[in-house]
Amino acid sequence: SACLVGSEMCIRDRSTQSTGPNIPEDFISIVDTIVNGKLVEDAHIFVDYTGHKERLDFRGPDDKTDRLRIYRFFDTQKQYTVNVDAQNCTVAALTEPERAPFSWAANATKEVHPCHAGQNVGKVGILWYVPGTTESRFLCASEDGTTPYWVERKTRTETDYYRFHAFLPGTPPSTVFDLPAFCSK
Repeated sequence: SACLVGSEMCIRDRSTQSTGPNIPEDFISIVDTIVNGKLVEDAHIFVDYTGHKERLDFRGPDDKTDRLRIYRFFDTQKQYTVNVDAQNCTVAALTEPERAPFSWAANATKEVHPCHAGQNVGKVGILWYVPGTTESRFLCASEDGTTPYWVERKTRTETDYYRFHAFLPGTPPSTVFDLPAFCSK
């Protein structure tokens, strides 16, 4: 229902919402995202938060870039960047901490206005947000709170954005995290 910003109904709607969406932390998805300021379409993301590993598959914004895979193993603190076409692999220390992708959403505030799922014509969701002084997060999710349509994280210096085309909850098969033979662990 629509309301006037600042009206009693809007304030009541915001203050009575106690829990945010419950999106699984283990999943497979196909997304559009922004990498270094450029749109990357149809990236595949595999997240095994329970097993402490992630994989991101994508091709550069111009579609002429080789196919890349980034494997992150949080238990060993290693990140592998694999160029599938050139068959080379680089390994680096994983310096960023592991984060549950959607854990923050459970404490998010429900916005009174609906959100739209971007190119998924006809899908209307609920907008959730967590404001902050150094970082703010926004999530457009299905009305039942189990499927993300898009998510955005803003800091003073960067913005991360993911628009979901597909979202399959559950732990990805372990073979998804097998490194290619030319890449030694």
